[in-house]
Amino acid sequence: MSDTLSAAVIATSQDERIRQRAYEIWESEGRTGNPEDHWFRAERELADQGQERPDAIGEIPDEQLTE
Repeated sequence: MSDTLSAAVIATSQDERIRQRAYEIWESEGRTGNPEDHWFRAERELADQGQERPDAIGEIPDEQLTE
């Protein structure tokens, strides 16, 4: 798989996770509110999770690759 295609697949997968989390937020808020606010909140939450779990999207820190 080419690097460009791999990046596109990762981006699509990430967008889908954000979309799903934004939908969950929308539902939890009574299906009201600003969709952009839900999207940005979902992005932040998932980014925070990614910092806690570097392997969350298949990325392993370089120092772990040599072990």
